[in-house]
Amino acid sequence: MSIFVDKQRLLTSSDTLSGGVNLFRNTDKLDKFWSAFASGWGQAEESAKFASTVNHELIATKSVFHTANDSAMHATICCSQQIYLETGVYTVSFVARNNGTNPPGFSLELFSDYTDKHGGAPLGSTRTNLTNIWQRYSITFRITEAGTYGNWRILHNADTPVAGGSLYYANLKLERGSIATDWCPNYADYYDDLQNQINELKKQIPGR
Repeated sequence: MSIFVDKQRLLTSSDTLSGGVNLFRNTDKLDKFWSAFASGWGQAEESAKFASTVNHELIATKSVFHTANDSAMHATICCSQQIYLETGVYTVSFVARNNGTNPPGFSLELFSDYTDKHGGAPLGSTRTNLTNIWQRYSITFRITEAGTYGNWRILHNADTPVAGGSLYYANLKLERGSIATDWCPNYADYYDDLQNQINELKKQIPGR
């Protein structure tokens, strides 16, 4: 059985057992929880802006996160959301590109409060290097200590030059399991959108 909202799949019964549920909030608009980290710079931009870039059809979200710095370790996208994770295997996936003309670039690594508590090594890294063409990437990792973790950071943790000075991310997703599935919003994001629509309709009703 599947549940659809606005012609988009929200969940199936198998998703809750084998992954597919996006644990990250606000990955469609990227205007809450998502930011640059520390001394870096970043902002959400409309995905339509990238309609002329190669493989832009991979972008499923309304917004793309643009982060910029001369050094890869400071060109970081960060999610401040606190997420409770049980022990087990998880996967972060996204589409990304740099702004350079001389690929290949570098791999991307995943950090969080969890890595801060466990020696600082990354949870994992992408298998292929970032290029100037939109491509899918994923990082699979294991949580050995259940807890609530935040400050999810994607970066290349070295003082390596950033090709073109900018990195771009979309379709960000955290899910249980070792398989990266297609992007979908977090359930709560659907609820928030529906509630906002209801509130707008109430404003249009006379006497309210």
